[in-house]
Amino acid sequence: MSALPRHQLILPFPERASYARDDFVASACNREAFGFVEAWRAWPGGAFAISGAPGAGKSHLGAIWADMTGAERFFGADLCGDSWRRLSEARALFLDEADRAEATALFHLMNALKAADRPLLLAAENPPRGWDVALPDLKSRLNAMPSAHIAPPDDALLRAILEKLLKDKGLIVREAVLDYAVARMERSFQGARALAADLAAAADQREKVTTGLVGRLIRDAPSP
Repeated sequence: MSALPRHQLILPFPERASYARDDFVASACNREAFGFVEAWRAWPGGAFAISGAPGAGKSHLGAIWADMTGAERFFGADLCGDSWRRLSEARALFLDEADRAEATALFHLMNALKAADRPLLLAAENPPRGWDVALPDLKSRLNAMPSAHIAPPDDALLRAILEKLLKDKGLIVREAVLDYAVARMERSFQGARALAADLAAAADQREKVTTGLVGRLIRDAPSP
């Protein structure tokens, strides 16, 4: 049996960021994924996949699901060789960045968890049907797996995400500043994360978080 993957993380997730269920902002773009996570006992075959851009909330949904199931979180890049044997011992498993897993190891892991009646949640940027998989049996299994994709955020969700990211960093900003930022920032989850990081860095340098600061940071940000 191989050693444990070097990047194994047992939930809870990274410090400071809040992954509580009450802090998840449901919107039209993620409601389907959220609903399936809550109804995990009804997953056909005991497995489900969520996909979406970086920062879309996949890890947050995984944390919510882990809180309900006692799941352990692993990363696809660490699933290789016979490491699937150890991972399959988890009572429930959240495999993040699952499209980076070794195909044979992922196939064995899915079979072992299904045989043991243990649920599996996969997360990746693209839906399973779009993964580059050469193993026919795994490809067939992934194509048949139920999944939900998190679409790009609308203004309401983008604002809520930015506010949450800033709150996680210890920053409470005025409503007018949030409104100003949402009207001008990059329209993506990653854009919200980048702006929040820039604002936190500026605040660390004792700059006041104002619309002027937000405007300057947005103008100076590299093009996506």
